[in-house]
Amino acid sequence: MVSRTDYLLNEVKHFAPYSQFDQSAPREDRVSEQIDIIMKEQQAMGYDRAAIASKSFDIEDQANRRVDEHTAQQDLVEELKIELEAAERSGEPVDLNDMQALVSQHMNDAQEYDLYHPYYSSLADLSGDKGFQDSDDYQSPGDRYVQYMQSALGQAGFENYEQQTKDIVNSIENMEALAREVEDPHLRAAMDVQIGELKGDVAELRPYDTDLQAYTVADDSYTTSMNAAELDNLDPSEAEKWLAVRDDIVATANSFGLDGNKFLARYNNHDSVSVGTTATWRDADISTAAAHFNSQGVPDSYERAEAVVGELHQVSSSKIAAVVQEIAHTREQATHVHEYDGHSL
Repeated sequence: MVSRTDYLLNEVKHFAPYSQFDQSAPREDRVSEQIDIIMKEQQAMGYDRAAIASKSFDIEDQANRRVDEHTAQQDLVEELKIELEAAERSGEPVDLNDMQALVSQHMNDAQEYDLYHPYYSSLADLSGDKGFQDSDDYQSPGDRYVQYMQSALGQAGFENYEQQTKDIVNSIENMEALAREVEDPHLRAAMDVQIGELKGDVAELRPYDTDLQAYTVADDSYTTSMNAAELDNLDPSEAEKWLAVRDDIVATANSFGLDGNKFLARYNNHDSVSVGTTATWRDADISTAAAHFNSQGVPDSYERAEAVVGELHQVSSSKIAAVVQEIAHTREQATHVHEYDGHSL
């Protein structure tokens, strides 16, 4: 898989204005090419031939500035590439301060190209330039991706790509509808996690789809070092504290109108759970709790549900993590004692 850094460097090279022109051509040929382009731009703005001819010296100066900037862009990209490759070889992180200084100076020197250009936004992401990312000139990764794909595939090709990936999203949403009908809490939780992983995969194909991006970020709050079967089959000496925590969480969830067993089943030794999945769990719980409170005449039922559900998720994660860690620690101590006894013989 291409790393984010490699992808951004490719994006920078793709959007860089110099990439549209043959940089190996003699300078006079490149200047002549830019003169022709500028004259066409002048014609498009409504200037007639006489007016354009009267500005021939200014046009030539502008063409030379563009060629200079193209050279500067190419030099910067090569310098960034060298720095990134050196960091990869050494295993050391890239010096972002140095990279930001190079990019900042490059932007300050820009005259011929508006900073509201995907090239500069890609540079800002590559160098971690927070200032530029917060400016009005910044174009988001999603917007740039659309431009990238449109230029790479053509408009018709991109529309076909968009439809095909949207069809995949629709298929996943149909799977979600099926998962909601599953009664077994552990199977339901496992399906939710797997559907979230699928959405994360599709998010890489649709980085402009903001609804999917949360599925690319992990949330470890629901991942435990022991699976549900282990916790439900502990030795009596270990089970007491777990059962107390489990019963308290289930009872609390039930008191909010939730299915306590379904809530608890989300905590397991998952490989990975995405923020998108856990946010979906919380939203569903809030809606269910709000309906429960409303049926009981609780004022501001939705706000009440947001507060108690948010606390339930947070406290449950902390309690489960603590008791699992305590069980693991006790087992580790017991192992050391047995090893010591064995050596003492």
